[in-house]
Amino acid sequence: MQQIQMQTDLVEWMIWADARVLAAITAGVPEPDEVERLYRHIISAELNWLARSAGQPLAVPIWPQWDRAELTARVAASAAGYRTLVQTTNANEWQQVISYQNSAGERFHNSLRDILLHVTSHGAYHRGQIARIIGRAGGTPPPTDYIVYLRTRD
Repeated sequence: MQQIQMQTDLVEWMIWADARVLAAITAGVPEPDEVERLYRHIISAELNWLARSAGQPLAVPIWPQWDRAELTARVAASAAGYRTLVQTTNANEWQQVISYQNSAGERFHNSLRDILLHVTSHGAYHRGQIARIIGRAGGTPPPTDYIVYLRTRD
């Protein structure tokens, strides 16, 4: 049960952090082109890993050019997909090995658990880049750290 709770916590943190960045972008951030480019990439990766986890090919381009409306829709699709994943995956299924191709066509195999950890850490990495871009340009980046998420949900 603890294992499933960890996956749920990671997914809910990812969704929360994604929403905070989208809200900041919508409100207006410095360097919006670069911030949005990285943010679209985060959401693209989330959607592509969902597809891979289901045995499907890449769902969207790795560096998409979505407009704001499409981006917002894709954020919602990612959130719904990951919530469904954690709600429908049992403890044993998290150890299931998923075979997939990367964007260069190379084949790899990783457990669903490891894929989820990668997706959440990948997003955190790029949200850190986004925070740096916003901060260096004189703005105030939205805090998206896991510990901040935990503090705000209680």
